[in-house]
Amino acid sequence: MTVYCEELFSEYERIVAEREKLLAFLCETEKENANMDRLGKNINNRMEGLKSQLEIVRKGTKQQVDSVENRIKLQEVRVRRMKLDYQCKIQYLNGVIKQQENIIEKLQNPSQENSTRRIVQKTNDANIDTYTETKNS
Repeated sequence: MTVYCEELFSEYERIVAEREKLLAFLCETEKENANMDRLGKNINNRMEGLKSQLEIVRKGTKQQVDSVENRIKLQEVRVRRMKLDYQCKIQYLNGVIKQQENIIEKLQNPSQENSTRRIVQKTNDANIDTYTETKNS
């Protein structure tokens, strides 16, 4: 029976040693799981922070784009106004040129000399008044 007891005791020691190894492995695995859990939470927190920063950047970019669009629209309105203003001035100057051409034509005809002088004076007076009104508006 002693041989049998020795074998049992030997088996018991082997099982206890294996149990100790398994407990150490379990403890190590639990530490790794805790580290992985901590790492996962850390990554999740970082992702939330990055999402928040991205949203802030997106909103800022949208505001800048809106501001640029508004400035472009304002410039377009100003350009249209300037264009209309220049078109009015061109029409006015074309009218003045036409009047001057008429005066020149009449001056080239000597029979209408006196009436032409009166026309020139009236035209010059009218041009000065019209130019002053256009310039003031």
